[in-house]
Amino acid sequence: GTTTLAGYPAGNATDGSSTTWWSATRAPTASSEQRLLVDLGAIVPVDTVRVFSRAGSGPRHVSVSVSTDGIAYTAVASLDLANSEGPSTVVFPRVNALRVRLTSTSSYSASTVSVEQFEVFRAVGS
Repeated sequence: GTTTLAGYPAGNATDGSSTTWWSATRAPTASSEQRLLVDLGAIVPVDTVRVFSRAGSGPRHVSVSVSTDGIAYTAVASLDLANSEGPSTVVFPRVNALRVRLTSTSSYSASTVSVEQFEVFRAVGS
């Protein structure tokens, strides 16, 4: 499961600042994923996420999943991110979501994975 490095909580990834970030206590692997979760507070239509990584320790391979109940998740995108601050914009077909999860299975660091910002966007016209 995901564990957070002291001083780098998950809330840093949604605070709107590039001077703070979330970091896991270890690098993700296929058998030990690291996850960030955004709770939207209500079910809304979404179609885009944007990830600002920490160069040198950002996620390499990620998937984006959504849930309308916080229990069952459906993958909407899977991709490799560049080893740069970003942003990396991920567009997927419009889907309703209560929670949006970013799952990393590899990192550009051997010891951690770090994300400056994880943003979720409401579908245009909603």
